[in-house]
Amino acid sequence: ELHGNSNLERCVECGWEVMRDYKTRNHKTAPTAKQHRTGRKCALCGGDLHDTIINFGESLPVRDLTMACDHAERADLCLALGSSLGVSPANHIPERVGVNQGGRLVIVNLMRTHLDEQADLVIHAQCNTVMELLMKELALDIPTFKLHRRFQIGADFDAPPVVGSSGAAEEGHLRVWVQGLSPSASGSGADVPFQFIRRLVVTEVRAAFKEEGNATKSKGAGAGVLGGWSAVSGTRHTQPKGLYNLPRPYSEVLQEHIEAGDGVNEGVLEVRLTHPAPAVTPATPLYRVRVKLHFFRNYNEPPLELVLNAGEVRQYDVSFEPMGRAAQGTADSSASDTDGRARDPDQVQSPTNGAARDAADGREWVHERVDDVHEDTDGLMAELTRLAEDLNGEV
Repeated sequence: ELHGNSNLERCVECGWEVMRDYKTRNHKTAPTAKQHRTGRKCALCGGDLHDTIINFGESLPVRDLTMACDHAERADLCLALGSSLGVSPANHIPERVGVNQGGRLVIVNLMRTHLDEQADLVIHAQCNTVMELLMKELALDIPTFKLHRRFQIGADFDAPPVVGSSGAAEEGHLRVWVQGLSPSASGSGADVPFQFIRRLVVTEVRAAFKEEGNATKSKGAGAGVLGGWSAVSGTRHTQPKGLYNLPRPYSEVLQEHIEAGDGVNEGVLEVRLTHPAPAVTPATPLYRVRVKLHFFRNYNEPPLELVLNAGEVRQYDVSFEPMGRAAQGTADSSASDTDGRARDPDQVQSPTNGAARDAADGREWVHERVDDVHEDTDGLMAELTRLAEDLNGEV
């Protein structure tokens, strides 16, 4: 992307990147065209984040321009689609293929360009028309556009509601969070934060208790859908819309209008909940949390509802077809979760094909992959070290 990406921010100090599902330019912190500070800070080093747009009169990024030139040197064919080819130095890329390097240059544009004389083929037509005819001639299907999203979501206990060893009751603290991810724009292969989730809502918390025979039964704890849990005042990123001045259990992105210190630098949304100290500690409680994720709807994507157990972290790969037809005749299943796991009948129902339904028009988020994520790397390393010492001792 020689001329930048309006949704990508980059740290000017260390190069850390974060994608967002809205335009990152902030006219409050960057009032002129050649200013780019967004007002947010790098999650790694604390440096200023800048939008990556290249305006007229600004130099192209050396890394991106160098990569483009390297590819042009090796290319046998260059397709220039829908461009006037009048902006330097980007217009030197197709010229390098068609003239300097000896490859073939094909230009598709409604108007003439100054490189027409150097092209092997010039087509004055709409790009869609040309590409559809080309794909038909090559007997290749044009795949339906599919929106792919990856995120990690978890529910962590800072402290469960228990009666302590001293007999004193202790209130519970629960943190529910979600982190959007995207492949790195720099091509490093590592995922980078991607803020495409606009709102995280905790819609229900239920306590499940181990019964005889290891069966698990859900109970609402007689305290409403949150089972006695309530949102903590000052929940991070929350825009207050409370009932009777009480904070609601959701967290929302306020887009680019927030200045430095807004806390959304990493693209993480979280909701913190607290529970009053219980009279007695339940036997082996397992809390199940139901959440609803809302998006920026740039693709008219519906909300996504999930159920997770407190103490677990999962990584989801989901997809959605914005132009897809509404699903018809999809049956519900109460026997398994979206990743095939047995689950409580009280949990949200999912279609048997592993999709989360949109109640509005029948279109679906499809669960492509669900993985458990092990967060306690320090504990894991300690356990591996202990095992290695034991094995070495036996040798």
